[in-house]
Amino acid sequence: MAWYMVRDDGTASAGGGIESSKPTGDWSTLGATSNYYESIEDAMNASPAPDHDDMILVSDVHDYTRAADINYTENVVVMSVDDGAMEDYKFGAKETITGTSADFTNDGTFKKSFSGITFVCGDNFAMAGNNVGILLYDCNIVLNNNGSRFAAVAVAGVLRLINSTVTMSVGTTLGLFEATDGTSIECFYTDFITTTGVTQDLFYQGGGDTGFMGLFVGCDMSTFEGYIIGGVGGNESSDDRLDVQMYNCVIGADLTGWIEEGFLNWSQRLLAVGCSEDNAHSRWQFYQETFNGTVTSVDDASVIRTNSDVTFDGGKTISFRIDSTSDCTPWIPLIFKLPTKFLPLSAATTDHIEMHMAVETMALTDTEFWAEVNHRDGTDLKIPIFRTSRELNLIADGTPYDDDSGSSIWEDNGVDLVGWNEYKISVDTTEGAGASDSVPSLLINCGVDTTSDPIYVSINVNAAAA
Repeated sequence: MAWYMVRDDGTASAGGGIESSKPTGDWSTLGATSNYYESIEDAMNASPAPDHDDMILVSDVHDYTRAADINYTENVVVMSVDDGAMEDYKFGAKETITGTSADFTNDGTFKKSFSGITFVCGDNFAMAGNNVGILLYDCNIVLNNNGSRFAAVAVAGVLRLINSTVTMSVGTTLGLFEATDGTSIECFYTDFITTTGVTQDLFYQGGGDTGFMGLFVGCDMSTFEGYIIGGVGGNESSDDRLDVQMYNCVIGADLTGWIEEGFLNWSQRLLAVGCSEDNAHSRWQFYQETFNGTVTSVDDASVIRTNSDVTFDGGKTISFRIDSTSDCTPWIPLIFKLPTKFLPLSAATTDHIEMHMAVETMALTDTEFWAEVNHRDGTDLKIPIFRTSRELNLIADGTPYDDDSGSSIWEDNGVDLVGWNEYKISVDTTEGAGASDSVPSLLINCGVDTTSDPIYVSINVNAAAA
């Protein structure tokens, strides 16, 4: 393993600036400036070039600036270290591009990670090539121009930000991310900040050539005022897979909407769980949009089943409102995963899984609306067992579900529902070896258009006897 040393006053070239043992102590112990490189790019271009077993250590006082592109290559770890104690990590190293059309580029098939470094971008932070991978950990990315963005045009590439900050110093009228070619954008515990101006969309355009995937966990996204997905999704032939998932993120009150154009393909989805600008709603917020409809969580200001044993602070419970479109059929249903919990399915008194629905006028049958359950086998616990309430003969007349009005109490904004159809789905887990006590996976399938008659599914799932 070798250590490549970088500080902006360095003059190393060729094979200089490389330590064979881990450096410790003050930077001055490295000696002459010829023993370290001027920039991260210079270290990556050293001879021999660093490899995945090596590290590039950058002084926390490093402040390198130039006007032209900076291109990062090689499979290597880059980390900012304390100038006074090189064996210690310390945030602070910085590289800046002043040219307004110049980029930080990450080409080729290289996988690299950066820790504790600030990148000030003249234009874009870009990645291209096949299977390129970039990890930014505890980094700060500053985008200085109105059109600056993360341009991720990388075949099956991955851009991952962890515990980092992205600062749009003048906002952007475009989106922060443009992604195509199967790129994956993953952000964990990352803050997005606009210093001045307005930042519009999280994703803008892109989406072609197998599309992109986005995953955001614990991020502050309150700066965005446009859409989570803007300018893409509305072209059935050219907009490919678009799959964006968000968990426990902060969403701004000024956000215009989730999706600008809507979706047209089955491979397109936006899922947001626990994402809200409101402290209360963030605990139970759920939103899913696909090409054939949406699923939205609602609380006691709307239609809920009040006798639920799943409650949040203050005794609140929720239901999931299904608004499916005419593209929704028994052959191409709208599907969403219902939150679940531990269920004692091995006992005879609790070997059926029950779910509850309400709809104003529609008569729901098992050919157009059903549940799919995956639980563990009652004897061989590693074996997953599939159960469904669906009538598999889709050309048969469906069987209506059991009336649940005698045991359920459904209300709309605190007022008892009158004249609504209230149903219960009961999935039998006793066939064969039965089920073990476990946390089953539950999928709700809606194969009917609910444009004028939305269906509400209670968050309450319970185990009961037949």
